Amino acid sequence: MNHKALLGTAIAAALMFGAQAASACVISAWAPVQAGGSQGVSAADAGDPTVGGGPTAGGFKRYSGSCSLRVNSANGATGRYVLDSTPGAETSYRVRFMYFTGNLSGTADIFQARNSGGTNIIRVTHDGTNMSVSTTSGSTATFAVNDNAWYTVELAWASAAGTGSLTGTVRGAGSTTAAGTINITGLNNGSDRIDEARLGLAAGTPNFNSTAIYFDEFDSRRTQNPGRLCRGDAGGGAGGAPDGLLNVFDIGAMVGEIQAPTNPANLVKGQPDFNEDGILNVFDIGTMVPVIVANTPCSAT
Repeated sequence: MNHKALLGTAIAAALMFGAQAASACVISAWAPVQAGGSQGVSAADAGDPTVGGGPTAGGFKRYSGSCSLRVNSANGATGRYVLDSTPGAETSYRVRFMYFTGNLSGTADIFQARNSGGTNIIRVTHDGTNMSVSTTSGSTATFAVNDNAWYTVELAWASAAGTGSLTGTVRGAGSTTAAGTINITGLNNGSDRIDEARLGLAAGTPNFNSTAIYFDEFDSRRTQNPGRLCRGDAGGGAGGAPDGLLNVFDIGAMVGEIQAPTNPANLVKGQPDFNEDGILNVFDIGTMVPVIVANTPCSAT
């Protein structure tokens, strides 16, 4: 299996259909869908929290690592998104990405997995109140999500004659309880295939109400679920790397960034935003302390 880094260390740690790219806040690893680059987005739409004076003063919100993709306006009917064209007539598709909800009004398609003819095989939308997940047949899963919060979207899709499915979970906003569970089964979708994925504002013209939406850590695979990243695993391991453990070393890693959020050298490598509100501050430490005291494993956060 191959990996492709998207936005360097930001949007995607791995895309199992592509090839390794350089680590930087860039979108060049995504396939262009129009002359000059991805649809409606540019290098200025990729960045880290130090941009513009930190996350409370216009800096990019990120879930893990340094970088993320920001969408802060619509682009007419054409959308503003990045395109992954590496899937090839896939009959099994597993995807995970992080989505910061902002403060939308109006419906936005935030993710589409499509076939070569442009039909949405998987569609994820957000209307400012609810997130909805659907496929080409079967019911639509709809559930409430909070404004201005990070959510991890995990989906597993398969095509088959009468036994096709789309399952998964959406979890975030600092809660251990899933915001939604997707369980669409018994589908007669044996002819469906996935040839590309679009992440961002793939369709729609919502009002952003002065708050942008963000995307991070996109990971898609054929047969293995990417899995959730450990919330609060800021980088307490060797070399400041996430190590799958929650302890005081993760808090220690967070302190430097909290004290000097505009210094790129202080950006942690892991997932420091424990309460998933888009801002790293002392409240993340405060909510994380009892979890550490209780010796809580990553799987339970």
